[in-house]
Amino acid sequence: MGNTESILDATSAHQADRDKDSGLLDQFLKDFNPESRKAALETKQEDGNDFATRLIIAARDGKLGFVKVLLRYEANIEARGTIKIDGEVILDCTALWIAAAKGHFDVVRLLIKQNAEVDCRISSNSTPLRAAAFGGYLDIVRCLVENGADVNAHACGNSTPLMTTCHSGHLDVASYLLKHGAHINLQDNDERSCLHYASKQGHVQLVCELLASGAKQTRNLNRLTPLLEASNNCKIEMVEWFINRSECSKEQRIDALELLGATIANDPHAYDIEKA
Repeated sequence: MGNTESILDATSAHQADRDKDSGLLDQFLKDFNPESRKAALETKQEDGNDFATRLIIAARDGKLGFVKVLLRYEANIEARGTIKIDGEVILDCTALWIAAAKGHFDVVRLLIKQNAEVDCRISSNSTPLRAAAFGGYLDIVRCLVENGADVNAHACGNSTPLMTTCHSGHLDVASYLLKHGAHINLQDNDERSCLHYASKQGHVQLVCELLASGAKQTRNLNRLTPLLEASNNCKIEMVEWFINRSECSKEQRIDALELLGATIANDPHAYDIEKA
C-alpha cells in the first residue's frame, strides 16, 4: 500500500474516532487490512493544539469506548504525543499520563489493566501520579499507587507528587500519599519542602495537617521558612495562623510581620499602605 492510501486510511479512523458512536470506529478498523490498520493506529493527527495518536486523544477526552476499541486493535499503549493543557505544552505525553491529568478514572483503570507503564514520564519527568495529585483526583491517585506507582517520584526540579498536591491544596490526596509512603521532608532543588509549597499558597488546614504529621520548618535556598514564605506571598491568614502558635518565637513573629508589611507595601495586587 502507498503512503497516500495509508494517510487516507488513518484520516478515516480519525473521523470515526470523533463520532459519538465508537462502533463506527470499530467498523472502520475491522475493514482495514493489517498494514492500513497499523498506519491508522500509529499515525499522529492534529487535533486543535494537540498532535498525537488516536489513543492519546481518546484518553485525553475520556472516551472510554474509543479507548477500548483502539486497544482491542492493538494501538500502542505507550505511544507519545504533544498535548496542550492550560497553555502548557506537554511533550512526550502518553495516554495514561493525559487521562490521569484530566481526571478520567475509568480510562486510567483500563489502561493500567492493559499494562500501561504506571510510572511513564513525560519530557518534564512528571509521572501520571504527579499529574493526578496536582489535579486532586484521589480515586486516580489511589488506583496508581495500588498498582505500584512511585509515591516519591521526582520530576523536573526534584519536586514530588506530595509537593505538587500541597501546592494545589488537596488535603485528602496529601493525607493519602503520606499514609502510603510519601516522605514529608524531602526538598526540591530550591530546598523547598511540601510545607513550603502549602504555606506559599496559604493552605492553612493542609499546613496544620503537615505539621501534625512531622513536617519540619526548614529554610529554602532563599533562607525563607514556610512562615516567611507565606509572608513573602501576602498570605495574611496563613501568617496569622503561624504566629499565633505557641511554638512561634517573638523573633519569628517580628521577622514574619516585617516581611509581610513590606510585601503588602510593594505588591501591586495586595497594596494597602495602611495595612502595611
